[in-house]
Amino acid sequence: MNKKIIVAMVTVTLLIGGYIYVSPYIMLNNLKSAINANDSAKVASYVDFPSVRQNLKAQMNTYLTKQMDPSKHEGMEGLGQMFALVMVDKITDLVVTPEGLTLMMQGKTVNLNLDSQIKNTNNPIQVQPNQTATENYSTQYLSINEFEITIATQEKYKQVKVILERDGLSWKIIKVSIPMDKNQNL
Repeated sequence: MNKKIIVAMVTVTLLIGGYIYVSPYIMLNNLKSAINANDSAKVASYVDFPSVRQNLKAQMNTYLTKQMDPSKHEGMEGLGQMFALVMVDKITDLVVTPEGLTLMMQGKTVNLNLDSQIKNTNNPIQVQPNQTATENYSTQYLSINEFEITIATQEKYKQVKVILERDGLSWKIIKVSIPMDKNQNL
């Protein structure tokens, strides 16, 4: 085979391999730009919302179930515990929005403005004014098709973990692990 063809094939192979390796970092850079610009629509294009909602609902249900006191399953306390489990779906649907994910990925705390939900206004998510975006994060490949971003929150012992999954040549956020308490090891 001609030496030029071999060199060209090796070059193309290295370029494709290099792109495949750096593609989550390119997506992360684009995502950071969208987050810093508060461009929730662009953030939404990188997210598989049904997967993220399902994942967060499972996390919250598991946490609430662990927190329930088995001796209090009767009476008003038991009713309150059951009500909390039912509310998980509604709260998760309110938080897992382009705006809510933008705040979480900035390392900010998401606060729900329930008054606005009662009044049916369009902005149920509020940010505390003293919060600033974080730049403290680390990244790693979990497998050839999964990539993890660990974001430090304003409380040093808490970290938000974002899992990306390869979607063709691009990446989508499929899972967000939020810290439920300081002892939780995500």
